[in-house]
Amino acid sequence: MRQPYNTDLSSKEWEIIAPMLPKPSKLGRPPKTDFQEVMNGIFYITKNGCTWENLPHDFPPYSTVYFYFQRWTKTGVIAEINHQISAQVRLADGREETPSLASLDSQSVKTMDSAGSRGIDGGKKIN
Repeated sequence: MRQPYNTDLSSKEWEIIAPMLPKPSKLGRPPKTDFQEVMNGIFYITKNGCTWENLPHDFPPYSTVYFYFQRWTKTGVIAEINHQISAQVRLADGREETPSLASLDSQSVKTMDSAGSRGIDGGKKIN
């Protein structure tokens, strides 16, 4: 056992996320990787902003964590987990599952060069 980091998933959080991960293939050798530790490694990297190579040694090897991060990102697993959890949080908060309103800062949205008058936003350094 290792000392927990503040980015580690609790048992209750893992119970929510675990069913959302793809099931291992029945072909070939079964994986020996602890997927909860892989997710903990991904959360550690995300929060602390360190490089993959600087992932602490008490997580699985950084190459393993990176491999699953890449695979799950390319196949949409990470985005789906994010979508499912945000929907659950919104429902638990008494709101609709998806937001009904979006807000855009029109001064930051790029337009075509043929637009009418132009101004400058000094704070964002955008014409």
